[in-house]
Parts: sequence; C-alpha cells; structure tokens
Amino acid sequence: MLGCCCLWQEVALASSVTITYADLEGRNEESQFAYAVLELVLQRSGGAFKLQKSKTEMTDSRARQQLVSGKIDVSWLGISDVMPKEITLIPIPLTRGILGKRVLVIRGHDRQKFKHIHSISDLQPLTAGLGLGWPITTILASNGLPVTSVSNINSIFKMLASGRIDYIPLGANEARSFVSMYQAHFEDIDLVSDFYLDIPRYDFFFFVHRDNLKLHELLLAGFASAYEDGSYMTLYQSHPQHFPLKELALEQRRAILFENPLMTREIQHIDTRYWQ
Repeated sequence: MLGCCCLWQEVALASSVTITYADLEGRNEESQFAYAVLELVLQRSGGAFKLQKSKTEMTDSRARQQLVSGKIDVSWLGISDVMPKEITLIPIPLTRGILGKRVLVIRGHDRQKFKHIHSISDLQPLTAGLGLGWPITTILASNGLPVTSVSNINSIFKMLASGRIDYIPLGANEARSFVSMYQAHFEDIDLVSDFYLDIPRYDFFFFVHRDNLKLHELLLAGFASAYEDGSYMTLYQSHPQHFPLKELALEQRRAILFENPLMTREIQHIDTRYWQ
C-alpha cells in the first residue's frame, strides 16, 4: 500500500498530519488562489494539518504521476483526457468555473488583428501556445484550433514574443498576473479586451489517490463547510488573484462558446451552486 495512504489510515483526526502538495511550475503558492482554498478547506475539515510542497517543481502531467505513486498527497489540476484511474477528484470546482473563461495574451502590435475575432473559425488561422499536459490543449484541439505545447510557462511567453505562436489562452483569474510578471521581459505583450473563450464547467479540482479515502472525505467535508459558513465566498471575493476580474469586465465582452469534451458525467452532475 502507498505510504501516504497508510498514513491516512493510521493517523487520528486530532493528530497533526503533514500533507504534501504538488509544486506546480510557475505557480507560486503565496499568490495562488488554489493554495489559499486548500488551506481554508483543511481548516474547515476540523483536523490539524501542516502543508508542505513537493521537493521538486513539476508539470501537471508529472503531478498526476506523483499522485499515482503516492509521492504527493494532493494537487489542484484540470480534468485531462489521460486521467489515471488511480486518482480521484473532490467534486467541487476551485474557482466556480472562472478558469474556464479564457482571456488571450497576445503581442501588443497584433491587437487590431484580434478585434475581428467573433467565432472559433476566426481563430483557426492562429496558433495557441500552451503548457505540456494542460487539459485546455485537448479542448482547443477538439474544437479545431491549432495548438503548440511546450514544457513550461517561460517557454510559452518566449514563443509568443518571437512570433512562433499567436496567443496564450489563460484563465481570467490568472491572465493579468502572468502578463504583469512577463512584461518586464517582453514589453510587447498585452491582453485581448474584446472577447473571451467560454469553456463550460472547466476548472481546477483537488485530486488525491483513490485509496486515500480519509483525505478525500476531509477535503470534501471541509469544502462543503467553507461554502456553508460563507468563508469560501469571502476568500473568492477578496483574494488578490481575483482583483483583476473587475478590470477585465467579462460581462462587457463577447463570449465565444466552446464544446468541452472533458466534461465527464461526474462534473455534469456537480451542484449548480458551485458554479458561477
């Protein structure tokens, strides 16, 4: 049996337990809403916990493998078409679906070109840049859009700056922070302001090993409790990562609706109160 699973089988709730989460490259936990949610959910679960990140950075694909092997306990990930059967999700979306509202990062001098985008077919002559293993790759490709995948976020921005890709579709809750981070290196990058890509019921979820039943139960109960007492919505509305949402004004943009082939039956049946 996996080491982390044994731990959860043997330790009482009142004990202090160390939980190892994936250090996903390019996502410093101090600024990540997902990390703040994990802290909150564990607090509301009623146990005593200490969070520690994995010793090495990893891609989403590597995080899935590390969950399978038991080298980490939990990670926040999107649904992929290659989800290992050994891991299972906690069926509450982390960002109420805002991650599925994708804002395009482009070269500033291409801004006029993107003003003429009104449909998926309008995007077909252009190439998106995404990280290796990002589930959004499958969604864009299944909707007929060209995609180039590379190993890390730094490489994606370098490819955009050099003209090897045309845009980077990032979640509305993360796009502005990434642009602010990379404008110091690549001045000619900006956000499209006229539209966004709308991918229904797409989000990050917490994942654990399927045999780690205790942690699954604790995360699910803690998440539900955080909704019931209002602390999740307080965090959602006050977290710095979400401050740019007002500036982006998605409600004033046109939405280009995508089909989501990764919407499993389990996700379809998640209560609507957990979605925006």
